[in-house]
Amino acid sequence: MFQGIAECENTYQQPEFLYVITCGTKNEKSGAPSQTDKFFIKEKDISYTTIRNREVMFRENSPDFIKFNHSEKKELRTELKFIIPYPVHMREGWNSMQDSLNFYLKAQQIKGIKQHPLLAPHCTGDGLKARQWDGKQYNDIECPNRDCDHRKGDTPACKPLLQMYLQLQWDTDKPWGTLPTPIVKYESRSWYNLTKKVLPFFRNLHTRAIGLGYDNYTFENLAIKLTLSKRKSMRGSYVPAINIQLDCNYIQFLKDQKEGE
Repeated sequence: MFQGIAECENTYQQPEFLYVITCGTKNEKSGAPSQTDKFFIKEKDISYTTIRNREVMFRENSPDFIKFNHSEKKELRTELKFIIPYPVHMREGWNSMQDSLNFYLKAQQIKGIKQHPLLAPHCTGDGLKARQWDGKQYNDIECPNRDCDHRKGDTPACKPLLQMYLQLQWDTDKPWGTLPTPIVKYESRSWYNLTKKVLPFFRNLHTRAIGLGYDNYTFENLAIKLTLSKRKSMRGSYVPAINIQLDCNYIQFLKDQKEGE
């Protein structure tokens, strides 16, 4: 498995998680994204169904979060709070973040190539190296990155895959304050979410910690929140976008962590 993308930011072991956070859901008849203005909490297991001669991946809404997934409260469905559950940091670059954050290039299906028998991705890579399915086997290849034909066009097969592993938190004074607080996975295939929001957020926190003299910091138990909105894409359509920000006093967090060593 790859970690990082050359020219974007540059060994991976998937952490345990129980549920998946998605921006919207999929229409059961067409497989098209719907309700993309709301977060959903889904089961981790994937199922596939055939729609118009193509295999479409689905995740079921989690029965443990029925009230959440059916709520019409904008505050609840567009803003989620978390803590980072692992002692990750950026002192060794993005590799030392992998328990909570991973990103790499992924093409689930490349036109003209036979599907993998287990529906595994056709190609994954980091912008330098890649593993590509040729219809019979995987081959290790040089990754063309931006020059790859599969990254071009309006609907490229190859996009970034961002994964964050976080622990849900709820405001205890709200009606939904008793919902479960498991470790969940958030995924995005958006270059904007990856390069304009998530990577700069953690890079800035690392720079601040080192600049303040907290050389041995970690992000464990750091409170953050994701807010879901829409932004105008280069094609003129409005697409889901996230914002990531602190939900605590960062300097106090660093001080408390240092005192607890």
